[in-house]
Amino acid sequence: MDHQQKIKSVASLSAISINEIKNLKDKQESIIKEVGPEYGFDLTKIKYHYNHRRKMRLNHESLRNGKLTYLNVFDLNNNIHNNVFAFARSSPEETGVIIINFHSQAVKFKIFFLCYLSII
Repeated sequence: MDHQQKIKSVASLSAISINEIKNLKDKQESIIKEVGPEYGFDLTKIKYHYNHRRKMRLNHESLRNGKLTYLNVFDLNNNIHNNVFAFARSSPEETGVIIINFHSQAVKFKIFFLCYLSII
């Protein structure tokens, strides 16, 4: 391969990379428009979501090593809710409750807690 062919090869490689980057940006903008940041979906802010979760785990022992308890989630008619998942992580000092909505919109739900107190 002579010098001219190498330059053309590198130029076409650069063009592909730039086009691929542009396509990714276009796809990202399309997804944001389709799903919308009003539903909490913004690819440019996903790192903040994960940073927040990391900080929560660092600051709360129960989220790292607490006992795991799955929670029943009910809709307003007292049926098991199919779009919401919940669990608790408990340590002697604290309890963290994690609730995840898998529906594309806000939903109403109920969780019943039983508290046990030990009296010395």
